[in-house]
Amino acid sequence: MKAQNQSKLSPQELSYYQRQIILKEIGLSGQVKLKSARVLCVGVGGLGCPLLLCLTHIGIGHITMVDGDQIDLSNLHRQVLYKAEDIGESKVWVAQNTLVKHNPHIEIKAIQSYLSQEYQGIEWKDYDLIIDGTDDLSIRYFLNQQSVTHKIPYLYAALDQWQGQVAIFHPKQKISPCFECLFPKKDQSPFETCRQKGMLASVSMLVATYQANIVAQHFLGIFEYYGQLFQISALDFSIFSTQIPKAIDCICQDHAHTLISEHLSTPSSSAQVRRVLFSELEKMQEEIEIIDLRDILDQEEVNLHELLDGNLKYKILHITFHQMIHYLLDLNIHDLLKPQKHYYFLCQSNHRSQLICDYLIEQGFDPHLLCILSLT
Repeated sequence: MKAQNQSKLSPQELSYYQRQIILKEIGLSGQVKLKSARVLCVGVGGLGCPLLLCLTHIGIGHITMVDGDQIDLSNLHRQVLYKAEDIGESKVWVAQNTLVKHNPHIEIKAIQSYLSQEYQGIEWKDYDLIIDGTDDLSIRYFLNQQSVTHKIPYLYAALDQWQGQVAIFHPKQKISPCFECLFPKKDQSPFETCRQKGMLASVSMLVATYQANIVAQHFLGIFEYYGQLFQISALDFSIFSTQIPKAIDCICQDHAHTLISEHLSTPSSSAQVRRVLFSELEKMQEEIEIIDLRDILDQEEVNLHELLDGNLKYKILHITFHQMIHYLLDLNIHDLLKPQKHYYFLCQSNHRSQLICDYLIEQGFDPHLLCILSLT
């Protein structure tokens, strides 16, 4: 069971967190929420060190750190909790001793161990958030599995030379993706770590700061970007965010998603749906709504708005195939699509458009009002 923190702040804590408490988004109640939070951080290296330092100062009430490494000279360049005199010592013990000196009002637990499927020393349900501070893909898959199994949010981050990326996955949200939706196991090949590719020290601190801000907003209840991938570049100072589609064959799918995935695996024997070339659209007299099922990169490569030259006769809805499946599951389909309207479905090969049309016909839509649109 999760330990219940005190619901009040001591005079010393009020003074310590004074600059945070005056923020309207935090206040006394928000600081108590942060104090009640329990997080598990796996990895106390380039990401983990600056992240844990931030979380300690923010006032996360309980932090458990897991790492089996000893401190090496090459770590000092970016792992800000360690000094030259700490070389050869356990990372988690040195980190714990350092962090408690920064904030004596929180609980910090250290576990000196490498995390693996065989390690049984963690009670996952004791934690409100799992945090990734590693550069090991196999551990990330393991953390994601625990996140999905125990319905615990998982905060992922990675570093690559001058850039990094961050995302938080929330398994209690039905349409939220997971880490494996972003990096499917079956598609993965060996990748180079920071040890092979190199990285700028300040990038780890930059990305860790983003992680810390997400942690704070998550526990304050004001974070809105679950399932989005934030890509941060320290080279050109750019920040991009992309919604990660939930994969229909992923481990995070529930039984309902599995059923519809199987249902949409092959076209049914429904009525033949009309097919129209994009160049023939001008001949159509009816009002048309185009449903663009293509992935984001394909949408950018061939921009429909440019092809249509701003023609207001056509309404375009950009919704990827994977997102469409979740709408079919999580909404009344008639809230999204109206049976009396003409819909033209566009994808790369027509296959996915056919699957969606077949499903809609089974739900009572008129096949004469549905159409498969081909670019060529």
